[in-house]
Amino acid sequence: MRVVSGSARGRRIIAPKGTKIRPTSDRVKEAIFNTIAALVNQSDFLDLFAGTGSMGIEALSRGARSCTFIDNSPQAIKCVKNNLSNIGFEDRSIVMLGDSTKMVTKLTQTYDIIFLDPPYGYNLVMEIMKNLKLLLKEEGIIVVETESKIELPSQCDTFRLLKKSRYGDTQVGYYTHKGGN
Repeated sequence: MRVVSGSARGRRIIAPKGTKIRPTSDRVKEAIFNTIAALVNQSDFLDLFAGTGSMGIEALSRGARSCTFIDNSPQAIKCVKNNLSNIGFEDRSIVMLGDSTKMVTKLTQTYDIIFLDPPYGYNLVMEIMKNLKLLLKEEGIIVVETESKIELPSQCDTFRLLKKSRYGDTQVGYYTHKGGN
């Protein structure tokens, strides 16, 4: 796994051994960042269920001002910290250990881009999206990566679905505030 583009392009991202962490494939990561490219530079990015941190690191490489990484696995947090250190992005990052579904209720910063990739099989998307309305800036976007068999609703709380794409057994949905673009 590598950083696809930006200042850290080609740099390696390490994933822990085992199957508990399911990193976003480079193909899906590139498609997501092609879709949100205009929003990334100087953005504040939130990477929920961060795993290896590859999505937040990609955002930082492409010019994001800051990234907050949250995961409930100590192994994942250690991995994120190691990857940030190896690439040199620690100064623009906050790394937090905790359950993403609970941690979002404690955050006070707002974000331009919120990325969430909850573990497959737990159907957490709707539960967590309900707690994101105060965290997403008015012109911001939420990117949801989940398994293809989950039906992403056209509306969820104060958000509406802008676009949905499928990549094998993965799907990506893009949400914004109902009044937004």
